[in-house]
Amino acid sequence: MYPVDVDGFLVRPSQHATVIPKTMAKAFRDKEKEYKAPPDDRIYCRACSTFIAAKIDAAGRVKCNKCECQHCSKCGDKWFEMRGHVCRSRDEQDAFKGLEQGKDYQICPSQR
Repeated sequence: MYPVDVDGFLVRPSQHATVIPKTMAKAFRDKEKEYKAPPDDRIYCRACSTFIAAKIDAAGRVKCNKCECQHCSKCGDKWFEMRGHVCRSRDEQDAFKGLEQGKDYQICPSQR
């Protein structure tokens, strides 16, 4: 879990650079950046689900570092250069619109 807590002490990779591999320290910093962003402001790649950026930190288009797909920093939708981009309303993005919670879908208990 984040932040990493060992017996009441927060673990920071920068404090243990001699024993934590650089790849692990980078992964920790990436997750730290993701978890600091409010869940509704996180932009994830629609192709590979990698966290890209927080909406408040991004402007215009953002590119996934893993698969290089481009996304709109305002709505998070994929950016298609050939046909331009128009942000959809929240209602258009809502995959659960018209469905009944408890009957048609469930919310994961750990996400409440």
